[in-house]
Amino acid sequence: MSEKVRYIEEILNKIDDIYILLCQGDKKDGFEKLNGMMNELTNILEEILDGKEIFSKLEVEFPEEVVIQQINNLADAIENKDIILLTDTLNYEIKNTLLFYIDVINELEKNNIMV
Repeated sequence: MSEKVRYIEEILNKIDDIYILLCQGDKKDGFEKLNGMMNELTNILEEILDGKEIFSKLEVEFPEEVVIQQINNLADAIENKDIILLTDTLNYEIKNTLLFYIDVINELEKNNIMV
């Protein structure tokens, strides 16, 4: 398993922790943990958006507008302190995007293409 995959899995674990806190009604800790991981999350989403060449190597069509919409949903949820939108965006949208990216990385590494 590559360092990149481990890094993304750490972000996924943090998303799970935040999701649990928010679902339990612990908004304060949930938002603090979210704030603490925003740089990591932003960096990896930016990397995904910048990775058009990576996806084209695998002939994978990656809808850039979907990731942009996920980022917009996240920003709206944070700005409006909308817990339902926040948990849905993190757990069902962004998490799936990160899992998809892990699959892409693993496939590239099988073909000896390093990310």
